[in-house]
Amino acid sequence: MSTKLPFLSFLFFASSLIASNAFAQSEPVSRDRLVGHWEGTISRGGKNWRTWLDIKQQGDGFQGTADFPDYGLYAFPVAVRFDEGKVRISVLEGKEVAEFDAKLNDDEMSGQWKGLNMTAAFQISRKEMKPLESYIVEEVQFQNGNAKTAGTIIRPNKPGRHPAVVFTHGSGNQTRAETFYRSRAYWFARNGIAALIYDRRGKGASTGEGNVTWENLADDALAGVAMLKTRLGINPKSIGVSGFSQGGWVAPLSATRSKDVAFILVGSAAAISPNEQNDFNVESVLRDKQVPEDRIKAVMDLRRRVSRFQFGADGDKDELQKQIAALKNERWFPDTLLNEQIEQFDTALKVYMTFNPVRAWEQVRVPVLALWGERDLAVPARKSREIINLALKTSNARTYDLREFPKAGHGLSINREKDEASDFPRLVSGYQELMVAWTQKMVAR
Repeated sequence: MSTKLPFLSFLFFASSLIASNAFAQSEPVSRDRLVGHWEGTISRGGKNWRTWLDIKQQGDGFQGTADFPDYGLYAFPVAVRFDEGKVRISVLEGKEVAEFDAKLNDDEMSGQWKGLNMTAAFQISRKEMKPLESYIVEEVQFQNGNAKTAGTIIRPNKPGRHPAVVFTHGSGNQTRAETFYRSRAYWFARNGIAALIYDRRGKGASTGEGNVTWENLADDALAGVAMLKTRLGINPKSIGVSGFSQGGWVAPLSATRSKDVAFILVGSAAAISPNEQNDFNVESVLRDKQVPEDRIKAVMDLRRRVSRFQFGADGDKDELQKQIAALKNERWFPDTLLNEQIEQFDTALKVYMTFNPVRAWEQVRVPVLALWGERDLAVPARKSREIINLALKTSNARTYDLREFPKAGHGLSINREKDEASDFPRLVSGYQELMVAWTQKMVAR
C-alpha cells in the first residue's frame, strides 16, 4: 500500500580541466561560473535522464537543489564545494552513491557519470545566470483533536492567492522527508499550486496516540485544509485533497466529511478493503516472481485461514504458526506478508482492515482525478477503476477523469518486462503533467 519507491543518492564530482588563464587566476571568477540554473542529461545506450541543478552563492559557500524530473524527484538540497579548481556537488539521500567527473567550460559541464550500477555520459548547460526561485517553504503546525501535526507548506513564489493541495500519505511511517511524497509537493508548487505535506500522526514531529482509524486520518487532512484556508496567499475555495496508495482510501473519505474539499486527486487507489488488497498484492507479487501455481494456491489458502483466525471465526493458532514457519526458508516468504506470530484482531483493527471505500466514493460530489498503472502489483487497477466509476455515477459527481496508464506500476513508474532493454528509472510519460494540468483546470472554473 506504500508509495515508497527506491531512491538513489547522487555525488557529482566535476574536475575542472580549464585552459583559460582568466578562470584559473582567481577563485571569485570560478565561483561566478557555478551560480545559476543548469539543465542537462545523463545518457547511456540511447537513453537520456534529465537533470536540473540550481546553485546560488551563500556567504562564502554555495547552496543548491537538484531535480531528476524523469523519475519525479525535485528540490533535493545539494552541498556544493569548490577547492583548487574542482567542483563537488553532492545530493545525500540514502546510502547509495553516484559520481560525476567533468570538465567545466564556460557555461557547460560534461564528462562521465557513475551510478545505478552503470557508467554513463553526462552533459549539463547553464540556462540562466540566476537559480530559479519558484517556491517558498514555510513550516506549520495544525491540530486535530489531541493530535498535533507538523507540516510544511510549499507555495509558488508569486503574488496572489493560489490553489492548494493537501497530500495525505501512503502506508507506513511516512514523514515529510519521504522522497516521492515531498517531491510531488515541490512539483505542484513549481507549477503554481501550493502544497501541504506533513508527518503522519505519531511519526516524525507529529503527535497522536491510540488506534489509527480511517476517520482520524481523513480528519488530519481536513485539519490541514482548515489551516490552509486561513493562510495569506491561499485561495480558500480551491483546496483539494490528494492521496496515493493508502491515501486513495483517505482522500475520498475526507471529501465526505467536509464541504471545504474542492477536488480529489488520487493515484493507485484500491476500491476494495485493506484485507482484500493485501491478498491481491501477495498473489500478484508471487506470480510475478514465477512461484509455481500450486505453491501460490497453498499460500493463499493459508492466508485465508490465518485471516479467519485473526477475525475470530475459527482456526488453531499453533497449527497455523507451524504452517507459516514451514515457509520461512523460501526465498519469497517475505512476499507472503505472513507474520510468524499471529494474534486475533481487536475490534478497532477489524474495522480498519474491512474498511469499504465504495461507501465513501458513492458520496463524493466534487471533481475527481484518479490514476492507475496497468501493471500495478499492489492494487487491482482495472477492477478499482470500474468500481469507482460506478460509484461516482451513483453519487452524481460533477466531473471525474479515471485513467489507466500502460506499462506503469504502483507508483506510476514504468514497470518493465524482464526481457525489456535496461533504462533509467522513470515515471510513465505524461503522468506528472496531467496531475498539474487537471488541477489547474478544476480551480480555474
